[in-house]
Amino acid sequence: MASGLRFKDKVAIITGGCSGIGKGCVEVFVENGGTVVVFDINDKVGNTLSLPGPGNVSYIHCDVTNEEEIKNSIKLTVEKHSKIDCLINDVGMHHGSHLIDNLTVDSFRQILNINVVSMFAMSKYALPHLRKTKGSIVNMSSFSGTNAQAETPTYCSSKGAIISLSKALAIDEAKNGVRVNANLDDLESHVK
Repeated sequence: MASGLRFKDKVAIITGGCSGIGKGCVEVFVENGGTVVVFDINDKVGNTLSLPGPGNVSYIHCDVTNEEEIKNSIKLTVEKHSKIDCLINDVGMHHGSHLIDNLTVDSFRQILNINVVSMFAMSKYALPHLRKTKGSIVNMSSFSGTNAQAETPTYCSSKGAIISLSKALAIDEAKNGVRVNANLDDLESHVK
C-alpha cells in the first residue's frame, strides 16, 4: 500500500503551513506519505502540529521576510532530511478593501515584501537543492493577479507580480529540470 503513496520519499517545505491553504497543502502531503517542514511564525500552532497519515510533519519558526532566517531554516531542513523536493510558497497577506487614497506607500512596500519578495528569497535559497532533485516550486498567487478587483490595488499588484516571477523562474529553471508554477486558486483571501 505504501508504494502507491504519491509523495513517499519526498521532502517539501511549505511556508504559511499553520493555517489556511498552506495547512491544507501540509495535510495532502502527509496523507500521501510526504515529509513536510512547515516554515511559519505561528509557534503556538507550529509546535503542536500533528496530522494523521503515513507522512510526517515538523515545524521551523521562520519569518519569510527575514533573509537570514530563510537561509538558516533551509540549511536546517537539508541537514535533517538531506534534500528538498518541493517548495510551496503560501505566505501572504491582504490589507482588505481600500481605495488608493486610504493606503500608504509603506503599506504597499509591506505587502510586496510579504507576498512577493519572500517568494523570491525562498526560491533563491531553495533552488540549489531543488536542482539536485529535479524538484518543483509552487507559488500561491490569486485570481486577483490576473483579474483585478475594486479597492484592492496593492493586493492585486502583488499577486500579479507572483505570476510574472513564477513564469520567469520557470523559463530559467527548465534547463535544470525544476518546474515552477503559480497557483491561482486563492479565492478566499479576496472574498470577504
